[in-house]
Amino acid sequence: MAIKKELLDRLLVDYKYTKLKDLIGENGLLKQLTKALFERALQAEMTVHLQENIMKHTPKINLCRIKLTLITFWIAVTLCVALTPNTASSADHQLPPLEAHRGEILDQYGRLLVGNSYLMDISWNGHNLRRMNDQEIDRLSVIIGIEAAIIREKVRLDADRKTDGSITLATGIPVDNPIEIRNKLSSFPDITLTVQSIRNYPHGDLAGHLLGYVGNVKENRYDYKLTNLKREDRSGVMGVEKAYDALLRPDNVARDSGNTLQLTLDLDLQKFAEEAIGDNAGAVLAMDIRTGAIRAWVSAPELPLRDLTNGLSKEDWDTIIDNPRLILIDKPLQFQSPPGSPFKLVTAMAALQEGIITPETIFDCNGSLLTGGRSYYCQNKQGDGPVDVRHALQESCDVFFYQLALQLGIDKLAYYSRSMGFGSKTGIDLGYEMEGVVPSASWKEGKFHEPWREGDTLPVAIGQGYNLVTPLQMCRFTAALANGGKLLRPMILSSIRNHAGTLIKDFSPIEERKIEVKPEILMLIRDTLQGKMKGDGNFAGITGTASRPHPSLLNSMKSEDIPYEYQDNGWFTGYVPAESPRIAVTVLIMHGGSGSIAAKPVAVQIMNKILALEERKSNVPKVVRISKD
Repeated sequence: MAIKKELLDRLLVDYKYTKLKDLIGENGLLKQLTKALFERALQAEMTVHLQENIMKHTPKINLCRIKLTLITFWIAVTLCVALTPNTASSADHQLPPLEAHRGEILDQYGRLLVGNSYLMDISWNGHNLRRMNDQEIDRLSVIIGIEAAIIREKVRLDADRKTDGSITLATGIPVDNPIEIRNKLSSFPDITLTVQSIRNYPHGDLAGHLLGYVGNVKENRYDYKLTNLKREDRSGVMGVEKAYDALLRPDNVARDSGNTLQLTLDLDLQKFAEEAIGDNAGAVLAMDIRTGAIRAWVSAPELPLRDLTNGLSKEDWDTIIDNPRLILIDKPLQFQSPPGSPFKLVTAMAALQEGIITPETIFDCNGSLLTGGRSYYCQNKQGDGPVDVRHALQESCDVFFYQLALQLGIDKLAYYSRSMGFGSKTGIDLGYEMEGVVPSASWKEGKFHEPWREGDTLPVAIGQGYNLVTPLQMCRFTAALANGGKLLRPMILSSIRNHAGTLIKDFSPIEERKIEVKPEILMLIRDTLQGKMKGDGNFAGITGTASRPHPSLLNSMKSEDIPYEYQDNGWFTGYVPAESPRIAVTVLIMHGGSGSIAAKPVAVQIMNKILALEERKSNVPKVVRISKD
């Protein structure tokens, strides 16, 4: 504002404006002054300054003469505006309104998970730029943060080409306050400033698969065909960004930002879970057993959000695609694996519900079971001796469950498996969810055109064979065990608010159905899971190892020498606290070996963290919500 004061002081040298004609000349002072008049509230500022200086320099002038002077001054300004070319409209044309932001994404406590920032591109009409003097270039350099020498070099190169085309001065410059930059550039009428709103990730790649990223519509042809988006628009490519793209997208006509989405995630727990899984590939899920709300969602390795948002080279993209750790796969939702020993819970409950066994029924395990001319071995080759269902689960006795499988049959086992949420999508509002596989006689006939054999049922009963589940299915099943049998729809979105903060919708839990077993059976299972975790803390849970099919030549190799892609998958699933459950936790470590070695230590860390966070946050209010009508 110093230049404005200097101009005003010079005008006040002769308050009678006897040299008004000179001032309005082609290069006159008033012509320069009028450029600043387009800034808001300048007239009010000039009036105050003018009055103060008139009173200071001419204390004896009467009030009428002061008023006459002011009127004369504003007449001069009006004439000057009329004689000045319409540079303001040109500047307005070159500096379009700012693009509105996509809606923010928050955690359950209102903490920012995904925000927005601006990137700035600046160019100048080459013909007029060559007429800029050094002082103007220096001033432009300060405003846009580009060295003056670079600008001069761009000018020189353009002059050598003898073109009047546009010169790109800078691209992709992060800017915190684009409006301030725009205002400063208003005195450069031939500049073209483009400001783009981009996604900002304050916690890096945290929860990248779940949150997703944004890309150009032309790179996302499926969305382009199904919506009214234009090719230059940007839309969500995966995760929350894609699932709720219509809610997050800004209204660029009204210049309103998109809706704010509050998720069910706990930022603190999410951070800890990602640290706990470390360099492993796999998944971690934490779900509120009372509501189905997801508190943590980890897919490791993490997704490079910033790189995907800004664009990857073909080489970098190929590196991601070819990574054996399946970086692009959202593992809680899309990775399918045999469940291992956690599936023995399904087999046990089915046999108890059908009356095939009672809690006191005992089978003798000598280390193997012969059927169909083939021996099926227990994981304890020496045998577990006489065991009932509790001990069979706690000792993970395979032979006990082989016996149950022969009496249940595959179709009855498949029925209970489906009733407990396996073999179908969970219903969460995210795309590309895998269903898993619940094998049956008809399934095998349709898949392989082969009849089902008795020997096919035995590995299914212990969570091997054709069985495939996702971590999300396993976590929902575990939550149902803990909450009394309610199979809840996993929930990631808690509420929606518009750009003004007004509540649009608040989401409630959805119970899809109940597990078809008696309450006393669920109590037996819960007691057993609590017993398996004695000595580890106030937890309940079960580990599992999902064997990977591999070439027979690997049978003689030590486990540590087997190639990564043929290593077993390690599972843990359970809940915390053991006696009054609140959060179900599922951990899958891809190709990590046994669940007790690979997955359980990660889960124990996370469940301890849950207890600590719940104690610390018991008095922390969530973001205030407007009650439903």
